[in-house]
Amino acid sequence: MGGEDDIQIGVQICDSISKDEDLRIDNTIGSTSIFDVVRIVDSSDVLICNDTGIMHIGASRLKPVLAIFGSSVREFGFVPYRTKFEICEIELRCRPCSHIGKSKCGRGHFYCMKKLTPDFVLSKFEKLIFGVC
Repeated sequence: MGGEDDIQIGVQICDSISKDEDLRIDNTIGSTSIFDVVRIVDSSDVLICNDTGIMHIGASRLKPVLAIFGSSVREFGFVPYRTKFEICEIELRCRPCSHIGKSKCGRGHFYCMKKLTPDFVLSKFEKLIFGVC
């Protein structure tokens, strides 16, 4: 799910993981209304997303949420509310550089997102779902 600005990266992500025949991917980026988003979230077991409105929709529907934070930080209070959650974030001296997140880095490196490796995100997912540290 996402807006029209997310279509290109969504296609790249889907193409990179759709090789697994047992995995079904529904790419609805750029084609869903807010009502569609709620229906999709309701039919999901867990939500993996950035620090966005979709994260808050998932929390409001009491879904476990794995939230990816880049330039913003949990200390600003924008965490999932009243649901089980884990935050994926990298500690850097330049964080936070914004309270709403950014698509570009003012320092030019964007380490807050680039250093979030798939293995790191997977470890947080396992902790959320299985309690594995």
